[in-house]
Formats: sequence, structure tokens, C-alpha cells
Amino acid sequence: MVKRDNKDESGLVVNSILSGKIKTRSSVSPITLRILAINVLALALLVVGLLYVGQYRQGLIDSEVAALNVEAELFAAALGETAVGKINSNKTLIIEDVNQIVRRMVTTTGTVAQLF
Repeated sequence: MVKRDNKDESGLVVNSILSGKIKTRSSVSPITLRILAINVLALALLVVGLLYVGQYRQGLIDSEVAALNVEAELFAAALGETAVGKINSNKTLIIEDVNQIVRRMVTTTGTVAQLF
């Protein structure tokens, strides 16, 4: 068996038998890849969770605004039906009745009401 040494690009002498058997190693180990994959997955779950919470919060705000609109319509209807009287052919609110109705509705619904 004849051993022959070859020179590679860097000028080093390389044994031709050994150069065929040398395996190239990757610079990243499998455990590092696993750790990175778990961290990326955790980060993705966090982002998805934040997006979901944002949409859920917006839905809660929208439903609260809708409920306040309904309560305002109820206040207006109650005051319009019971606390309006005619004085000199003009429709005006009767202050005593208005105060009583608003007081009852505020305690029942737990909202803050202001009359202008």
C-alpha cells in the first residue's frame, strides 16, 4: 500500500486516506437546536396570547358601550313618559319627578347620571 500525501489549498500536507474519513461537524449541536425551538415556540405563544387578549378586551369595551347606550335610552324614555308636563303650552321637565326617577334608576343600575 502506497501512502501519498497531497497538499490542499492552505498548503498543509493532508494524508489522502485520512481526508476521506474526516467528517465535518456542524457548529450547532442538537440540544442547542431543541432549546432554540422551545424558546421560539414560547415566544410565538406569547404573541398569540397578547393578540387574543387585545381582541377580547375590545369586545368587552364594545359590549359595555352598547349596554350604556341601552341604559341611556331607558333613562330618556322614562323621563319623557313621566316627568314631562305642560306649562304655558310648553313642554318642560318637572324637577321633583325628574329627581325621583333619576335617583331610583341610578340606585338600580349603578350608573352615574347627569341631567342638563
